[in-house]
Amino acid sequence: VVSTPVTTQTVTSNKVSKSTDVPMDTPWTSTGINVESGQTINITASGKGVWKNISKSNPNAVPNAYEECSPDGTLPNSGDYWSNISQYQTREANKGALIGRIGTNGKPFKVGSQFSQRINENGTLYLGINDMRKEVDSSSYNDNSGSFQAKIEIK
Repeated sequence: VVSTPVTTQTVTSNKVSKSTDVPMDTPWTSTGINVESGQTINITASGKGVWKNISKSNPNAVPNAYEECSPDGTLPNSGDYWSNISQYQTREANKGALIGRIGTNGKPFKVGSQFSQRINENGTLYLGINDMRKEVDSSSYNDNSGSFQAKIEIK
């Protein structure tokens, strides 16, 4: 599932600036920005959302059935935090964190509240939430709410 939210975009010469909302209940949101190898992506994100709101009887409710987070995600809060991280979009980011990928099949990477990196891929920039992959749990995003606001600059 890919969402395309309301955005604002400015293009000047080789620089693109855009602000977009990234909903927590959607695995991936297209930014509509096509990036090219050699460009630098800068992202500053803010906001707060719920990435986990499940029944206390659910085995995944330990240690918390309800968790809010910033774009940096939820900090590890128990010894089993990492036990199922391989089922998430990426192991490189905290659960619930803002993540990105280039292209529809690109490898997910950590974005968080601050990101700056020169890329070596071509394709559309997608932003998403680090929750369980849909093929592991097709309902994993159903309990999420809220959104992050991302300011993106491509140079």
